[in-house]
Amino acid sequence: MPDIVTIITLVAFGVILIINLFVRVRVLQNYRILVKNQIEFDKEHMWDMSKLKAEILPKYPKFEKNIVAFVRGIQISRYCNFALVIIVSVFVFLLMFNK
Repeated sequence: MPDIVTIITLVAFGVILIINLFVRVRVLQNYRILVKNQIEFDKEHMWDMSKLKAEILPKYPKFEKNIVAFVRGIQISRYCNFALVIIVSVFVFLLMFNK
């Protein structure tokens, strides 16, 4: 049983790590576009989509797709990092107590 749980934990870790890397590449692509065009917004806009839509998107309608993709990518990356920490914690717990 511990071997199956370990394998499942390692597979889940690998899958989330690959998803996170893919999302980060996409975030960097959008970030480069936003920096190149001098589009700036605060971190409050990244966590509150209604505030982003009300204050930032009307200023830069041409870059709406890039702004939304960047913010969503950051949010997904944050959730992936949280999941990775949980999976690593579970894996360490399993290794410590299932000898």
